[in-house]
Amino acid sequence: MPTSTVEKVLAEFAWNDISAPEAEVKKVLAEFAWNDISAPEAEVEKVLAEFAWTRGTPVAVVPDISGAPTVLATFDGSGSEYPDYYAWEWTSVPGGSAIANYPIALPDNGATSLMVDNKLLLHFEGNANDTSGNSHNGTVTGATQVAGKVGSFAYSFDGVTDVITVSNNADFARGAGVSFTMVGWVKADAPIGHWEGICYHSSAGNSQGHLGIDPSGNLSGGTGDGATWASVGSSHAVTAGTWMHVAMVVDRSANTLVLYADGVNVASSAWTAVPGTTTDDLTVGRGNGTGESFDGTIDEFAIWRRALSPTEIATIYDQQSKTGLGISTATAAFTPDVTGTYTVQLTVADGVSVTADAVIGAAGGGGLSPASLAPATLSPSALSPK
Repeated sequence: MPTSTVEKVLAEFAWNDISAPEAEVKKVLAEFAWNDISAPEAEVEKVLAEFAWTRGTPVAVVPDISGAPTVLATFDGSGSEYPDYYAWEWTSVPGGSAIANYPIALPDNGATSLMVDNKLLLHFEGNANDTSGNSHNGTVTGATQVAGKVGSFAYSFDGVTDVITVSNNADFARGAGVSFTMVGWVKADAPIGHWEGICYHSSAGNSQGHLGIDPSGNLSGGTGDGATWASVGSSHAVTAGTWMHVAMVVDRSANTLVLYADGVNVASSAWTAVPGTTTDDLTVGRGNGTGESFDGTIDEFAIWRRALSPTEIATIYDQQSKTGLGISTATAAFTPDVTGTYTVQLTVADGVSVTADAVIGAAGGGGLSPASLAPATLSPSALSPK
C-alpha cells in the first residue's frame, strides 16, 4: 500500500502524524476499528505495516561530552531517531569512582547507617556465605544457583527438599523488647496450595520469626507467642514468575508488625506476641518442615536486629528495582566524582544502541546524579554493586 494511501486512511479520523511511535499507531487502529470506516481488518493491518515502514528505522545518537568532577554533566540522546524507548547503562567508569549501575546490593560489614544492627546478609553470589560481618554462613542443601535479581546469582528451591540452613545464634533470638526486620527478593513458581516458607526460625510458640506465602498465595508473617503461632496475613498475592521485594518488620517500641511488598505496606497489626526460646536453626526456603518448602527463587536476603523504617524499606526497593542509570528519558544527568572517562550506552530499541564518553578533567562544583539523588540511608556513593 503506497504512503499516500496510508495518509488518506489516517486522515479519515483527523490523525496523520506519520512520525508517531508504535503506541500511537495502535491507538489509530483502535479508533479506526471503532469508527468502522469501511476498510476490512486485512487492510488495517496493511496500514500498520506500511506505517511502521514509513516512520523509519530506530537510530541511537549520543554525542561525547566533557566536564569536571562534582559538576553536573548531561548526556543528550534527543537526537536519536524513531526511538521505542530510552535505556541508559554504564559500560565503564574510572577507577576509584563510586558511580555504578542499579540494582545496588546491600553494603557488607555494616558499612552504612542502613546496615546498623544487620545480623545476616546473604547475597547468594556463588554461595550462601554471610557478608554482614557476623559469619553466619548458610549451608546449602539441594538449592541451585540461577540468575539473580541483584547481582549475578540467586538460589532456586524445588519446593520439596531444597533448603539453606543457618545455625541458631543469639543474634536471631527475638524475645521481649527485641525488634527485627527480614527482607529479600522472591520469585515464586506456580502456587502449590500450602504454606511456603521464605524464612522461618523455629515453630509454633517458639517461632523467632516466620515469613512466607500462605495457602492462598498471599504474603504472610509473624512470630510465636510462647504457646502457638501468631501470624498476620495480607491480601497481597505473590505473583508467580515475577520478582517481588518482601519485608517483615516487628517494632517492639510501637508494638506493631508490618508486611511490605515492593516497598509498600500491604498489611499491619498491633503486635505484642513474644516467642519462647529455641535451639532450632534458621531456614531460608523452607517453613515448618519439608511440607512447607518454597518453590521458586530467593535473592539478597537479610535480617536486622532492629525495625527498619518505612523510608528505609522503600529505599532498598528503589535502589534494587531499577537498572542501569535508572533513567528512561532522552537525557541522562550525573555528577562525576573523579577524573577520567565515563562511558555510557544508550539503547533506543531492541538491538539498537550506541556508546558515548564523558571525559572529566579539572575540578568543579556540585550537581545531581543517581548517587546524589538517593536517600542518605542507602546511596550508590555508599554502596558497591555485587
